[in-house]
Amino acid sequence: MKTQSRKLFVKLIFVFFVMLISTSCYHAPLRGCSGVLPLSDSISLIAVTPLDGTKLLANKPGRFLVRLQYSLNSYDSASLLLTLDEFPNYDSCISGAGRSVNSSVPVSSQRISISRGTRSIEVPMIWPGNQDEKNFARHTISLHGAMWVEQLNYEFLTRSFATQYCERISAPSNSD
Repeated sequence: MKTQSRKLFVKLIFVFFVMLISTSCYHAPLRGCSGVLPLSDSISLIAVTPLDGTKLLANKPGRFLVRLQYSLNSYDSASLLLTLDEFPNYDSCISGAGRSVNSSVPVSSQRISISRGTRSIEVPMIWPGNQDEKNFARHTISLHGAMWVEQLNYEFLTRSFATQYCERISAPSNSD
């Protein structure tokens, strides 16, 4: 009986080591089999520069230049979609902030083709001006970026810049 128990024990140990060795990649998904952390995809906001002055008014369109840095490592090419969002809350660009739900409305976007690597780009954006002054007389705008693979119809990274860039839109003055 001891011999059979010992043989069973040896077989179980052998099976355990085979499973451990064959599944080692699954035990360290962030490091992969090589033990090196893979490069990740990212979008970072560097700066937003107004092109038509410094103050945006609710009844006038505004233009600005957005400077971003992106890193694309998981695909050879993709699209970067930069979207301008409008928020009804004058004090916040974060959804759900304040007493009521602060849901954003996308008002403008630009799609840019990007390629593998890390690069800085400048994207011109236009805020079209408020079309519904009754509901959005005083509000805010912010930006969010997303990476997209056209062939797969797959959005794989979304990054909100609400805590970095939140611009208040002032109510139009009587002289405008």
